[in-house]
Amino acid sequence: MSYKLRVLSLGAGVQSTTLYLMAEEGLIEKFDLAIFADTGWERGDTYRVIEDLKSKYKTPIITVKGGNIKDDMLNGKENGVRFASMPLHCITKNDKGILRRQCTNDYKIRPIDKELRKLLDLKPYQRYTGEAIELTLGISLDEAQRANIYKEQKIRTNSYPLVDMSLTRNDCLEYLKRHGLEIKKSSCIGCPYHCNKEWRLLNPEEFKEACNFDDQIRTGFDKIKAQELYIHQSLKPLSEVDLRTPEEKGQLRLFDYDKIKAFSNLTLRD
Repeated sequence: MSYKLRVLSLGAGVQSTTLYLMAEEGLIEKFDLAIFADTGWERGDTYRVIEDLKSKYKTPIITVKGGNIKDDMLNGKENGVRFASMPLHCITKNDKGILRRQCTNDYKIRPIDKELRKLLDLKPYQRYTGEAIELTLGISLDEAQRANIYKEQKIRTNSYPLVDMSLTRNDCLEYLKRHGLEIKKSSCIGCPYHCNKEWRLLNPEEFKEACNFDDQIRTGFDKIKAQELYIHQSLKPLSEVDLRTPEEKGQLRLFDYDKIKAFSNLTLRD
């Protein structure tokens, strides 16, 4: 199938950065351009990767925005306006749960699709019958199930080169390491999907910002049927969560204990 344009959805994380560099090296077909969908609350590392790629390589990078996810959430609370909900952890009257995830669609997929229509010179609601755009997504073999999120449309078809090449996220990390790059996972500063390791990776200013946001969202959303909201899965204020590793807490891991026990037995026999 022929395409009018070949476009990379560039999140500036491990997989999409790998695809960008592979295309620059000629390891895969080159892209006409890359699109970075900025939620307005990306980590500083993510913005630095984007600027670094722009300064060193030829494939143009376009930034699109569907708003500022943090401000939109807080404005929705204060003014009652519509907002795309984040998958916040919640306590309801009868249970615990997590809110429906709308942010990917509103702050990533829709802004990119809007830009694709612009590239095709399409007016709002205008139908398109010409050659589609090939949108390449940085989804690796170990997370191929994520491909279901991006439903194809008449203006675009999706491609997944990392899946086609049977490359995992670890393969991408090794590729980037050979280029002297250490790329972190791209995500919003206050993403509720963060594990403790990812919370620890935030710099002090980012972590403080996440804590402030967490404190502000606790209650007061008229359109959300939940008594309390949190960005950490423990359903505790982020500022109060113990994010230390077991080693930092002084807890021996099982294999360490077994080694010590075996060494002690050996010493006694000697």
